Amino acid sequence: MELQKTNKVVYIVGNSRSGTTLMSKILGNHPLIYSFEELHFFERLYNPDSKKFLNESSILDLLAELLRSSREGMWFRNKKDEYYREAQIIYQTFFHDIKDISPIEVYKFFLYYETNKNKKEIPCEQTPRNLYYLKEIFENFPEAKVIYMLRDPRAILLSQKNKWKMKFLGHSNMPLKEAIRSWINYHPYTISKLWNSASKAIKPFLSHPNVLVVKFEELVNDPYRTIKKICDFLEVEFYNEMLDVHLAGSSVYKKGKKGFRKEVINVWKNKGLNKTEIYICQKINIKEMEFWGYNLEKVKPNLLLLFYYFLNFPFKTLGTLLFNLKRFRNIFKAIKRRLLFL
Repeated sequence: MELQKTNKVVYIVGNSRSGTTLMSKILGNHPLIYSFEELHFFERLYNPDSKKFLNESSILDLLAELLRSSREGMWFRNKKDEYYREAQIIYQTFFHDIKDISPIEVYKFFLYYETNKNKKEIPCEQTPRNLYYLKEIFENFPEAKVIYMLRDPRAILLSQKNKWKMKFLGHSNMPLKEAIRSWINYHPYTISKLWNSASKAIKPFLSHPNVLVVKFEELVNDPYRTIKKICDFLEVEFYNEMLDVHLAGSSVYKKGKKGFRKEVINVWKNKGLNKTEIYICQKINIKEMEFWGYNLEKVKPNLLLLFYYFLNFPFKTLGTLLFNLKRFRNIFKAIKRRLLFL
């Protein structure tokens, strides 16, 4: 079953819309690093409370799901059944004479299988929510390198608010259902709370030698120096080709734009956020923003708008739960993980 040439694996984590996809594109330009689509293994496919080994059917099912996630990302177009043939070939080649295989061993094998298939050596997983599974990651991958992407919560608020527009900015692979889900998901209180949770979730790991915090603002202001620092952290050589990236998943600019745009840092100030949204975000995150060095704006909320956000919060929350049920193995356990840091 052995495929890997190294024990290295890179995890890019952080709050959604914090630059994880951009970082994945940057690292994917390295000749040794293969960047995956978001696999969501720990949240959708893995049960940390289960110690059961997998039978042949379960291994095939897991491999097919990983293949689909890797090839298509989260916006699935094809049914999982379409990947069973390749899963069967993988099983017959690597697993047929091995007993007592755990889900984490299948996942680990898959990371290196797909990486080697693409003629690279180091797998890079960029599922942002893996932030809440760092304990499990370091237990199973002691040599893993984790990059935590950090971004101003107000910029994230704007990005989440506009995320549904990606479908109409040239990101044509975004299904209409996903655009609707993104619109329903947005509420300034919820998004601000999630940033707060992510900020607190990384703090226990800040002293870990294999964890690096990368500020989105520093990345776009000085990409050469920031990426060089990341390469040193990963113990790989820096290549100028790593700077040659397109804007990844932007909710402001059309698909196809290239390079690092400094104006995205403060675009929240004059492009889409009202003062009440800024007020809510800062009120919730004041301590965490001060910890990370983000300056507060002096704003006064519109009381009517504040009351409106208060009234529609339960309806938005219910809609979010309904539209996200199928995206998690157990949505209530996933929520519990986040609530531990609130």
